[in-house]
Amino acid sequence: MKTIILSLCLLLGTQLAFGQEKTKQRKTPEQRAEMMTNRLSEEVKLTPEQREKIYSINLRSAEKSMKIHKEADLTDEQRKEKLQKHRRDVKKLVMAELTPEQQKTLKEKHKARKKEHMQDGE
Repeated sequence: MKTIILSLCLLLGTQLAFGQEKTKQRKTPEQRAEMMTNRLSEEVKLTPEQREKIYSINLRSAEKSMKIHKEADLTDEQRKEKLQKHRRDVKKLVMAELTPEQQKTLKEKHKARKKEHMQDGE
């Protein structure tokens, strides 16, 4: 009897835990833009002017990404291609706002992160 009750409690607890994960809210475009801008600012020390311009770029990017994700008439492959092109375009806009030194720092950090990621996969 104790085993049955314990099993039911465990099952119920697991169901509740998974149920809470599904209700997790997606970040708003503003939250995503702020997060992306903060991350970049930590990596390359943005000036206040750069921060403002890049936040604007990131906000437009987050809004457009949401629209692409919601386009029902796209296949998964089309959506993936469209998002990849969008990300490349955004990267160009962001890089244009950085100084050559900041661009170099960012590229080095991305290379290191990519190398670290490759080693984790082995």
